[in-house]
Amino acid sequence: MYEIEKNIPFPERKMYKGRAEKYPFKTMEIGDSFIVECIPEEKQKTSNRVVGAAIWVARQQGKKFRTRQVDGGVRCWRFE
Repeated sequence: MYEIEKNIPFPERKMYKGRAEKYPFKTMEIGDSFIVECIPEEKQKTSNRVVGAAIWVARQQGKKFRTRQVDGGVRCWRFE
């Protein structure tokens, strides 16, 4: 049986501090970019992580990002 409790306050929503905090998306202005360096064997895996984080931030804040695999890693630009 479950006990019913009264007057328990509903907790405030905690801000998600995961992949989006790892990269500087929130402080970027239009035209800014950053590179995530990695070894060639992990370039696709790194690209997937950066793209996933960029999509999450784009949905939350209405910003647009583009990524490309470049020599030395993955570069991400902010558009709009």
